[in-house]
Amino acid sequence: MKTMMSSFFSDMARRYGEPEGKLPAIPPSLGFKSVMGGKGESCDSVCSREGLKCNSEHSQRVNRCSALEEAATCLYGCNDMYYGNDLPVLDESKEMCLMNSKPSEFPFLCDAQHPSTRRLCPCTREL
Repeated sequence: MKTMMSSFFSDMARRYGEPEGKLPAIPPSLGFKSVMGGKGESCDSVCSREGLKCNSEHSQRVNRCSALEEAATCLYGCNDMYYGNDLPVLDESKEMCLMNSKPSEFPFLCDAQHPSTRRLCPCTREL
């Protein structure tokens, strides 16, 4: 039973990420903002439209189910079985949010895009 519970909590941490308190604080001067893009847009375009710059250093803040659910309606929840440089995204055709399960192998790229998904982008002020 102990192993099963440990596995459950490990799975939840993977899906929902570390609690906000465990992520390093972002200086207010960076003006961090998570922004959901339009279908097929790169995060460079999304952040630029907001007067900000895509900042891949903060991709772990958006590659979380909780962040996706705040920005979009993930009708069928979050799926962390996908990977790619263009994740995290909302896949409107599946009505599901997709997270990058292999961020060390497929690091977040600000210029990546996919024609059928909407990216959740980590945007900050240019310093």
